Amino acid sequence: RNAPRVAPEIGTRVSMLPAQASAVGPVEGTVHSISSSGLGITLRPTDHSRLEGDGRLSIALKLRGVNDDLPLSGIVKHVSPRGGRILYGVALDGGSADDGSLGQIDSYVMQRRASLMGELFG
Repeated sequence: RNAPRVAPEIGTRVSMLPAQASAVGPVEGTVHSISSSGLGITLRPTDHSRLEGDGRLSIALKLRGVNDDLPLSGIVKHVSPRGGRILYGVALDGGSADDGSLGQIDSYVMQRRASLMGELFG
């Protein structure tokens, strides 16, 4: 958790599949925090039940300003219920993720930080 973390624009979405692809279709979630090392993702309880027990995920992240979904892979580090939703902490796996995707996330985080700082102090 040493990497800078930001809150993305409202409505930033992610689609996830268990790495051991089974009959489970993609599970959609909302990203509430993002860094080059991980994602904070909010799921509905019904979607959580479809992923439960799967530690490794294949992820498609949709960021504003990036035309294509970013392909990533990650490991679920923690799951906690909060306010009728389920929060997932996912550590991105740089070894199997596309390095270009991680570079785009780094750029996004830095731009987002600058934007948020501009809103605070601008």
